Order: sequence, then structure tokens, then C-alpha cells
Amino acid sequence: MNTNIKKPSYSLFSPIAEIPAILKQAYLPSLDGFRAISITIVIVFHILMSYHTRFNFHAFANLGVQFFFVISGFLITTLLLKEQVKKGNISLKNFYIRRFFRIIPIAYLYLVCVVALNFILHLKLNPLYILASFLFIRNFFWGSTKLDHLTTHYWSLSVEEQFYLFFPVILKKNINVYICFLLFLIAFGVILDFNGEFLKSLDSTGATYLIISFLNQFQGIAIGSLFCILIVKGKISSDFKQKTFKMVCLLFLILLLTFFSEGFGNVKNILKCFAFAYVVFMCLEVDNSIFYRFLNHAWVKLIGVLSFSIYIWQQPLTLGLNFFNSSGLIQRFSNKLPVDLAFSLISIIVLFCISYISYHYYEKKFLKLRERYRD
Repeated sequence: MNTNIKKPSYSLFSPIAEIPAILKQAYLPSLDGFRAISITIVIVFHILMSYHTRFNFHAFANLGVQFFFVISGFLITTLLLKEQVKKGNISLKNFYIRRFFRIIPIAYLYLVCVVALNFILHLKLNPLYILASFLFIRNFFWGSTKLDHLTTHYWSLSVEEQFYLFFPVILKKNINVYICFLLFLIAFGVILDFNGEFLKSLDSTGATYLIISFLNQFQGIAIGSLFCILIVKGKISSDFKQKTFKMVCLLFLILLLTFFSEGFGNVKNILKCFAFAYVVFMCLEVDNSIFYRFLNHAWVKLIGVLSFSIYIWQQPLTLGLNFFNSSGLIQRFSNKLPVDLAFSLISIIVLFCISYISYHYYEKKFLKLRERYRD
């Protein structure tokens, strides 16, 4: 009897020997285009939320943020795996320095402006929320007054920074453990959906609830990161036949799941993030399709490049309509809708100008310093 039986090979957990050609490019096409789409979704639906219609726009605004998470997880994992294959090691020091120069200067500049406005205009902002934003733990503090919403958008920055504080350490130490970690985060959301009553029964200020809520925020980043690994491991087909048809179907699925957002929110979010990740993957291949040409158009790429700046500065401008409505300044007009629309248009123009100036005359100085710590 032959007892020399070979153990099965699980390619998902095999070593990475080479980066696929589609990810070897120094600049991955279409990513700036997808950033532009993501920030446009956030801005448009944040503004629409100020119109107080019956339709709930929150699901669409959150969709833009989840897209950002997927792009971030995908891109940073790609960069670190390329470094691992090229140099045989990942420099955590360089990684954290690069993150510092990209995030901290602009994030802290905005917060300093908020603190200054709070002092000058006596806005009576809760100092706890401002401190939480400085420490990137804003995702633990949700209750706030209307003006405290000036820092609410830092919840997503907090989620990213918390994830990247630990994620490269695990990835560097053992990629297989990291894969299991990603699978756990994704499965955790599914399990929660089928145990909703348990979550509702918990004290919202208790440690168990906070830990569960904390772990449940990383789905988008985890899916983007896992999708990159699946591509590198050859588990995702690069057969792009009928690409346009596939993309239309996936985008329709995303819209459908967003429109019908009630119930099984985590499962729907996971499906949307995987669908979006596959759309991103298909658009990395250079072609002449209408999708590719749109995503790589000069103006679309410009918005994508400015997307982080826009996200940082957008809160007071996109939610400004709420403030003016509540103050009674707009109610005095007999026909309020044209005034609201004009205010929204002006807000978008001002936001673009501020973001452009911020990026080109402030952030780029730090981005040049960041380049010194690339491989």
C-alpha cells in the first residue's frame, strides 16, 4: 500500500514569486478616475441630504466612502507586495513615514482651521470630538450637534489609520496569517447580519458593542486588500471578454443593492465592494472602451488627484445648507429651491478652488518629502 500521499496544495496560501504584469505598472491607470467617481458620490449626496427629501441619501454617500476604502486597500496592498517581491522585505518605517506625509499635514491643517473658527466665532464645538479627530479615533464618537458635524467625516480617516497601524505589521510577518485576518473581518460582517438581535441587545457604550462595531468598519479596506492578493495569487481571472457587459451588470448590481439598503447591510456592502473591486481590476487594462477613456480623461483624473483634499475640506461646504436653513436665513425667500440650488453650486465651486489651492500650494510640499521614502 502506498503511504506516500502528497498533501493538497492550497495556492491561496502559497508564496508570492511574481507580481502580475497588470499590477507592475508604476502608475495604475483608472484609479484616479475611480477616486473622482467616489468623491463625486460623497459630495453630491452629502449636499442632497441637506434638502430634506423623503429619499434617504445616506446609503449613497456611504457608498462613495466604501469605494474609497476598496481603492485604498487595493492600492496600498499592491505597493507593499511589490516592495516585498522586489526587495524581499517591507520597510514599516518607510510605510509609516509615507502615510504621515500624505495624511497628517492636510488633516491637521483642517482641524487647526476648525479650532480657530470655534475660537473666533464662538461655535461651542465639543472639544472631545476635535481631540478624537486629532487622534484618529473619531469613529468611536458619533453623537454630535449640527456644528460638531464639522469633524464627523474624520470617522473614515480614523478607520483607515487604525487599519494601517496594524495591517502592514501582520502582512510583513506572515501573509497567510494576514489573509486569514482579512477573511475573518469579511466573515464577521456576515455573521453580524444574521445575529442582529444580539447586537441590538448590547449596551451601545459597552466594551463588547464598541469592539464589534470597531471590527465591522473595515470591510471595504479588507475586500480591496484581499482582492489584490487574489489577483497576485492568480485566483481572479484576467479574461476580460465582454468587459463592457460585465461592468454594466456589476454597476447595476451596486445600484440595486444601494437602493434597497434595508436589511442585511453588511452582506450587501460586501457584495458591492467585491463588485466594485472587480470593476477596478477590469479598468486597469489599457483599452479604447468608453469606461477607460472616461476614467482617464484629464479633467476626471484632476478631480481624482484632488479627491483627498476635497474630502477633507468638504464638510462645512456640503453641509452648509443645513446650517443656513436652520438659521432661517434662506426661509425668508418665497421660492426657496432656486436659492438652495445656487447655494449648492457656489459651495461646489468654492470647494474645488480651496482643494486645488490646498493640494498644489500646501500638500505637494509634503508629497515631495514622501517620495524620498519610496523604494
